[in-house]
Amino acid sequence: MKMYCLFLILMLVGCDTNSLYENDFSIEKEDIIISIYPGSTNDIYYFIIKKDELICIRGEGTGKSISSDNYIKKVKERKNIKLVNDEYNLLVKLAGELTNDLKEDIYILDSWDIEVYFNENIIKSDYYNMNDNMEKFINEIIKISPIVIDIYNLV
Repeated sequence: MKMYCLFLILMLVGCDTNSLYENDFSIEKEDIIISIYPGSTNDIYYFIIKKDELICIRGEGTGKSISSDNYIKKVKERKNIKLVNDEYNLLVKLAGELTNDLKEDIYILDSWDIEVYFNENIIKSDYYNMNDNMEKFINEIIKISPIVIDIYNLV
């Protein structure tokens, strides 16, 4: 009995449930990665578009590159959904139309930043100043995401 209790205590102390989720996917060259995060905190929404699925994560970032396997420090919520060909093709089409241009020539401080990794390029934007192509793309992600995306006001 003592041995069983010791084993149970060691399992509870040594097991971090977040580590079960953070690196159990790999980033492939053809994947599209999206990160939406406020500039003033570590909160992130992280999405990986694969050929047949969308991986959606809400958690805390590490501050590393969006294309890094170690981009996520802590997972608070994670859901995967299957993508049908039409959804995947639409997302790839919209991602191909993205540019680094902002709607206006200003950068809003203390806002939500957006980064998209596609075709080995990182496209950056600001949620409140994104151009029309970025807005269509992000709205499509928000529409199909099984995780509620709360773009709360930072000011």
